[in-house]
Amino acid sequence: QQTTFSDSIPLAFRFGVAGSGRGQLVARLFERPDSAGFTRTQQSTTITLSMAAPATTIYIANDAAVCGSLTLPCYVNSADDGENGIGTGLRDAVEAGAAGSSINILGSYTIKSNTVVVDKQLTLTGTNDSTLTYTTGGACSEPMLSLQGNVVLRNLNINDGGCSSPGRSLVEVNSNQAVTIESNDLVNGDNAIVLQDNSGPVTVRYNQITGNTGYAVFAERNTSGGALEVTANNLNGNRSGGAIDCSASASGPVANRKANHNYWGSAAPGSDTSHCTIASGKRLGAPIEQKSGAPGVDAQIVNVTTDK
Repeated sequence: QQTTFSDSIPLAFRFGVAGSGRGQLVARLFERPDSAGFTRTQQSTTITLSMAAPATTIYIANDAAVCGSLTLPCYVNSADDGENGIGTGLRDAVEAGAAGSSINILGSYTIKSNTVVVDKQLTLTGTNDSTLTYTTGGACSEPMLSLQGNVVLRNLNINDGGCSSPGRSLVEVNSNQAVTIESNDLVNGDNAIVLQDNSGPVTVRYNQITGNTGYAVFAERNTSGGALEVTANNLNGNRSGGAIDCSASASGPVANRKANHNYWGSAAPGSDTSHCTIASGKRLGAPIEQKSGAPGVDAQIVNVTTDK
């Protein structure tokens, strides 16, 4: 526009994860001063760019300002909202990161309406009480995260933002490998944790799971035999009725799906109705104290010996 003194266009590039060569970016400016047509008035070429090797420590943020002065890779969202979470820095980090990497979320981070798939051996963790959320503007029907590899989910506040009727399930698990969900606040969603017909073992421990309209933990079935251990969580204040179902298709308790040392609120479930194996003497009578300034509850595993 003739009246505009200056302008800028933000660009986000998505390179193939197998890329290994070097190259340059060329930007060309075309202007049309009159009806005669466009004329190229400027051109700029970057310095030669090299592809970095996959990192083992990765950061995710809403924008570059939150990344700050970090020299390690820090991924931000682009404009897309595609399958498996394409358009989010989180999905970019999952695809680019090496197996065994740690993906660290900075501040309050927003995903899109599509589920973000995490399908590698990764640790997804929060930094300084980080939040994973969603700003409405699209559909609220898809789960926020789908854990499909050997994943540890730790130290995050996860909620579905302004979604309601329906809300979004916060974490879906569909993996043939071990998954650990520990020390998180999983709040104000639909179902907090949903297990599909999982063959890998799932551990849910030390979490604050409350304020969800659905279950704290809901497993669809157990035909694939995946074990489930739900230990030392606050599971109160969710749906009306039982907070957990270890196998909705079962007719009784499933032996390898255990739920002990949890706080259930005023209505502790029975093994028959929840389809979990629950020891009657291992139900907490009061909520576990929440961590100060961090997600999850103040609990840990301690090896007990004859020495005090």
